[in-house]
Amino acid sequence: MRRRRVRKPPMVVQLSLAAVQEEHGLYQLLAAESRWTRHQVCMVYAMFAFKSDEQAFVGSLLTQKQHYWVFRCNQQRFCGDFVVVDMSCPESKRRRIFVIEMKENTELKIDSGAGIQLRNAAEAIEIIAQETGAILADCPFETLVGDKQHLLAYLGAEDGTVPGASSCRE
Repeated sequence: MRRRRVRKPPMVVQLSLAAVQEEHGLYQLLAAESRWTRHQVCMVYAMFAFKSDEQAFVGSLLTQKQHYWVFRCNQQRFCGDFVVVDMSCPESKRRRIFVIEMKENTELKIDSGAGIQLRNAAEAIEIIAQETGAILADCPFETLVGDKQHLLAYLGAEDGTVPGASSCRE
């Protein structure tokens, strides 16, 4: 009997609205990858499962800002909780990228030092660039640390605006 080769778990997974709104949406998204056995899907799911306000955060963001692509980060890889790419800018090299670490009851901190939770954020950006072509691998990114309310406000999911004059970087 031939054993199925175990593949390395991904660093990021692109989320859809269905993946966060349906009861088992994230699990179904991961199970759709035919490269894993059912047991492996359970193990990978544990690496990407939502905690606290994370699922509600992504649901709000994807509902209100359809031009955002949201990637869930592998919680064992120290690359944050999410990577958000603002796709409204037509030039991939100028798209805004946000690496997010959610912390309950925390005021928003922007680019305040990567810390251990974000130490591999650049690697996650490189993988997204390779897999999607939506951004360039060496694009600069903003790090955001805060709670759901502050993050949604900063990303424009509460009042419809995004900080800064444009959705494109200068």
